[in-house]
Amino acid sequence: MQPTHPEDVALSLGKASAVYFSNPSAYCDNIRIAAEEVLNSLGVPERSDGNGARLSFKHRIDRLPVERKRANVLFDALRWLGNHGGHAGGGITKEQALEAFEIMELLLEEVFSNRRRELRELAIAINNAKGPKHKLLRIIAITGQDDLGLILLKACQAYVRETTV
Repeated sequence: MQPTHPEDVALSLGKASAVYFSNPSAYCDNIRIAAEEVLNSLGVPERSDGNGARLSFKHRIDRLPVERKRANVLFDALRWLGNHGGHAGGGITKEQALEAFEIMELLLEEVFSNRRRELRELAIAINNAKGPKHKLLRIIAITGQDDLGLILLKACQAYVRETTV
């Protein structure tokens, strides 16, 4: 298995986008390919351990690491849309192709973004401060440290980084 990087997924998404208006079925087929590349980036094998046979997209989805199982439903939806797009008579509409795009967008956020975790940490810091966050309280919330010396050291390091940029 060749390792895939988010850039490789983006390239595949670019190919899909090029045919959105002219061929929504091909768009969904390409989105499916991009979703398989996301599996590659997560280290999900393409081939069976035993006989080296190529695993189906479904079997690869089933092999997602436990911490990524929430993404199964997203991968499955893209698999179904890609299947219909890849076969003659699939008849994918532009609206259905847009749905594939929206699902892929959520999948990419789920896999490659820390946004949800960072916002959850921010909410915890605000709740702990019982109001607007203070940098020191945010450091405590994020690091889990309660050693005042270590907290102050981290706060000073963060301040130096911010002021020297």
